[in-house]
Amino acid sequence: MIASVNIQPRILSVDDDPDVQQTIMVEMGSGVNNELDDFLTNTYKLAGFNSASTTFQPQFRIDTASSGEEGLEKVTQSIEENDPYSVILLDMRMPPGWDGLKTAKEIKVVDSATQVIFVSAYSDYNLNEIRREIGLDFEFISKPIDFSELTELILICNERWQHHHEYTRLKQERDKEHLRNDSILRSIPEGVIVLDQHGTIEIANSKIENLSGYADTGLAGHSFQKHFHKAGESRGSFFEEISPTVVDRIQRFHDRENAYFHRLLEEAPLAIFVVNIDHNQQRSIFIINAEMEKFLGYPPHSLGHHSIETLIHEEDIEQFNEIIFNVGQGNLCIPKSKEIRLLTASQGELAIPLCLISVKCSHEQHLIVLPVVAEQMEQALFNLAPEKHIELEEKVDNWFLNHRNGKRVSVRLSGTALYDYIGEKYQFSGAVLVIQDFNELLSAESERLVNQSKDEFLASMSHELRTPLTTIIGNSEIILGSLLRPILPTSPQHH
Repeated sequence: MIASVNIQPRILSVDDDPDVQQTIMVEMGSGVNNELDDFLTNTYKLAGFNSASTTFQPQFRIDTASSGEEGLEKVTQSIEENDPYSVILLDMRMPPGWDGLKTAKEIKVVDSATQVIFVSAYSDYNLNEIRREIGLDFEFISKPIDFSELTELILICNERWQHHHEYTRLKQERDKEHLRNDSILRSIPEGVIVLDQHGTIEIANSKIENLSGYADTGLAGHSFQKHFHKAGESRGSFFEEISPTVVDRIQRFHDRENAYFHRLLEEAPLAIFVVNIDHNQQRSIFIINAEMEKFLGYPPHSLGHHSIETLIHEEDIEQFNEIIFNVGQGNLCIPKSKEIRLLTASQGELAIPLCLISVKCSHEQHLIVLPVVAEQMEQALFNLAPEKHIELEEKVDNWFLNHRNGKRVSVRLSGTALYDYIGEKYQFSGAVLVIQDFNELLSAESERLVNQSKDEFLASMSHELRTPLTTIIGNSEIILGSLLRPILPTSPQHH
């Protein structure tokens, strides 16, 4: 249970000198009538303090204990009451019982969060010895005390204590949420995995761990490509496997939110330029974002609506046009062996492979061009189209799960992309995938068909039997009625 955090700090002063305790209560405690200047002055002198201020504004709830043993009892009681002390003021010498260091050690066992301030004119231990016993989480102030200094120190320690309790509260809430999410995942009959933005499995429920043979060690930390691949293809990353869906996602997002999509391109963390192809097949730079201008060394907003010859080396224009022709409408093209030389602001050139995405925009065609300079470029493309649903082909035997024992399990995959909303932008952060065993799906479908056949058979038989049975029952009732009708006398001899 998380202790309540008091607005007014609760302090425990542990000192065997009652005059010191009274002075602390008067000087720093709340609800004390502090008008007897002469009395306070004499009390300060007897206690060895050098401040006789009577103008201090009360701000602390202060309890006192005359020994370390009593102090421990009060700390224990405060925990039971869910109203713990944030700061303990400890005298170092308190004969004949525990000294301050012994008391601090015992209190820390009961309440590790409480802050300790040693308030003493003498100490039998140096700071290094104290650190060895109770760690670094303590303060030390010598007598005679400057109460303004002590007050400031208490406020600092109290703030530190509050931060600790806030951290504990948040951690407990997170752990509770984690347990709830884990319970939900384990209750789902299908396999579920959560991938991060690199395609690494972060969470996997027990269903998929059992299906893959990793129930003992789990799948967390494994890569998607280690366990899943399409039929008849070499294994690729999760993003390579689903890259055919990227163009469709981008096109849908472009059609739905055209202006916002263009703004995403301009503000994208990837270097991007967009080539516009009009109905006359004339090509010009429609968008060039800040990252691309920075990449090539151009000043901001200096290349918009220029011809592509501004960016492409003249000897590579024909090759670039060939790539454009091969892209076609609604396709993604990442030439593996071709590099295009881009011109820099310093009259230099950069030879790099390009990724081209074709998007239909009204009666024109837009080609989104990205330099292939990042190993994880596929995942960055998801930032251009923050659509939630991940469309995966669901043909029989299209996806396989590689079991730990080497066999392949035919599965169906569907999923949802995850995005973090950071700085008014959607940043792709991973995906949630649902995995279904095709054998179980076929068994369930077979069972459904059997039950359906039963229902249809019973419905048909009920109809076929209802008509003759109705006739039989009706005739039986007529015959039965005739047999039970009384026979009336017709002649005298019947008497």
